[in-house]
Amino acid sequence: MKITMRMFQRKNGYFYYEFERDKPRSLYTKDRREATGLYNILKREYLARRLIQLDSGKKTTLKEFKNKFFKEHTDISDKTQAAYELAIKLLIDTVGESTLLSRINKNEIGEFKRQCLMRGVKKVSVNTYLRHIRGILNKAHEWGDIKQKVKVEMYRLPKRHPRILLDDERKRILEYAKKNDFEMYRIIEFALWTGARRAEIANLKWQDMRGDMCRLIGKGDKERTIPLLPETLNVISNTKDIGYVFIHWNDLSKYTKAFKKIARACGIEDIHLHHLRHTAGTQMLKSGIPLEVVQEMLGHEDISTTQIYAKVVQDLLKKQMQKLKYETV
Repeated sequence: MKITMRMFQRKNGYFYYEFERDKPRSLYTKDRREATGLYNILKREYLARRLIQLDSGKKTTLKEFKNKFFKEHTDISDKTQAAYELAIKLLIDTVGESTLLSRINKNEIGEFKRQCLMRGVKKVSVNTYLRHIRGILNKAHEWGDIKQKVKVEMYRLPKRHPRILLDDERKRILEYAKKNDFEMYRIIEFALWTGARRAEIANLKWQDMRGDMCRLIGKGDKERTIPLLPETLNVISNTKDIGYVFIHWNDLSKYTKAFKKIARACGIEDIHLHHLRHTAGTQMLKSGIPLEVVQEMLGHEDISTTQIYAKVVQDLLKKQMQKLKYETV
């Protein structure tokens, strides 16, 4: 890799030096001979540090870098850290924790993918592991623990529309929940009218309520404030001063299990709690709400994620238009 290094003189007469893309620093002298001597000393020291960094990549094991990664990379949520830990554990199970970081290449990644499939892991799940492994290896390159980025190829998967509740399914689920599990009924209604994520609903507190607005804490602790329609406010009408708005479980999977139990009682098997969010996003677009507004409501960082729902709406429109008929003359 070519390293850009230079010394130059500015209009003020002082000499400066710059290594790679670092900010130019002053040598605090206007004398060229003195500046050149100082520059050469700094250059040798810099190259020596670079050499140590490159050599360290040859000696760092996967286990050692795993410990370094979680010690240094503290700006991630507990959920994200758990995902990274699982991915790197599975990689270690494949190649061994004493494997040198510099020895991991596309062959080891290929073996990791093969072993995942042999264990019955679906390709979509393997891709999730690979994304986290790629993030870890990219950080190793950024920190100088490996010389080159490791190419991590994902499986190409067919693009599928997100699952949404049909009107009949939605009505059956709401009717059953209202009668048999009112707390889950409140959660389901809230999700359908806001598109809020499971964790956002679970952690919503009365202190976050602002009349007909509420504050949600989404992925990466990102905050957004959304409006609440009258239908939503009716579900949370018993206003309190403190505490959680809905039943609170630290284990988020309990919400999913409770929802699936309700869905199965209604004869619906292929549905998950997160599909309420898909349903909400699709219904917002069907109702004529602009794409950018839906993006803000759902807290999508990239509008391309929201556009998936627009495609669903288009396909639903095509399907419904097939019903158009004229009597033959």
